[in-house]
Amino acid sequence: MMEGYAILSLLLCLSVASAYSNYDVRLAGTGSSERMGRVEVFLGGEWGTVCDDDWGYDDADVVCRQLGYHEGASGFTTNAREFGQGSGNIFLDDVSCKGYEDRITDCEALLNTVGETNCGHDEDAGVKCQGCTVDSDCEQDGICNVDMYCACQPGYFGENCEDGCTVDSDCEQDGICNEHKLCDCQPGYYGPNCRDVNIFTDSKRQSEDVEFYLKKEEQMAAEEESNDKKEADLKKKDFLQALYDLLAELNDK
Repeated sequence: MMEGYAILSLLLCLSVASAYSNYDVRLAGTGSSERMGRVEVFLGGEWGTVCDDDWGYDDADVVCRQLGYHEGASGFTTNAREFGQGSGNIFLDDVSCKGYEDRITDCEALLNTVGETNCGHDEDAGVKCQGCTVDSDCEQDGICNVDMYCACQPGYFGENCEDGCTVDSDCEQDGICNEHKLCDCQPGYYGPNCRDVNIFTDSKRQSEDVEFYLKKEEQMAAEEESNDKKEADLKKKDFLQALYDLLAELNDK
């Protein structure tokens, strides 16, 4: 019976190992997700980390594209920052990608297969990838579309729908952050954070604009009497055109 368990365990281990190929990459560590984390490389049946010597955007771009994020990286981390230290082997050091490679193995790097390295796990490298590959990459119930971009729910925005509101001060123009973390905007304002203005959505604002133009007409009539008539005619022509444009927009509403 014990022999049967041993064989089953061996088969399970072989099936797990065969799921990966040498130099496949994954993201791991504290706070990691499908699109960000500590970079780990598969080699000889084990996962190992990458040293951050010479680590930068070009290297992160290649790793992200290898993982399926065709827009590459939005950032990178060094010194095991954000995602913590790994354990075991440190397989790659001095990685030097140009940025156009498809896989990290296409880049120049020092390969450490016998454990000889001048790096420690306090130098583990990480990446932050752009875009999405699955819906779970998108926050606030966003959906990863066919172009690998997050389609955000109303009121949310940002690369991964991570931006909304948490307090009223996140909403501009006296907007209020409601219980759903969405900004309830004041009349005449709209957008995720109420920063967009539509002067024709507020009847009071419409009246104020018309009143402004009528006052300008009175001022220009007085100016016509005291100044050169030709100059006044030009100003009046400009004013009338602006008034006609305003009325036309109001009529279209």
